[in-house]
Amino acid sequence: MNASKREALARQIQAEELLEATRRDLALRITTEYRNVTEGRLRVRALEQAERSAAQLAHSSRKSMQGGARTLVDVLNADQKKAQAQRDLARARYEMLVAYVRLHALAGSDEGVGIAAVNGLLR
Repeated sequence: MNASKREALARQIQAEELLEATRRDLALRITTEYRNVTEGRLRVRALEQAERSAAQLAHSSRKSMQGGARTLVDVLNADQKKAQAQRDLARARYEMLVAYVRLHALAGSDEGVGIAAVNGLLR
């Protein structure tokens, strides 16, 4: 076997190893983004419940203040918790959508279908 054949064989092996490393990296990235989407959905559901609870607390605190059982500080604290819950929910939705878009980009999905799905999730 001459030197040029050995060099060509070495380059082929190197290219095959690079391809396999790229495949493994892509599989890992897809798995990570899939997990981010599924966990993101669960997080959004939990934070939606937290937001409803915080809104109910704010409403109850206002009613209690009108009845004389709560102070303005209690109402303001409840409003702050409600705002924090809304912020956390918005952040979780954003992170889930970003993971969803990344997942579809990594998987090579049809761009039009991915955009339509994201628009559906935004509503």
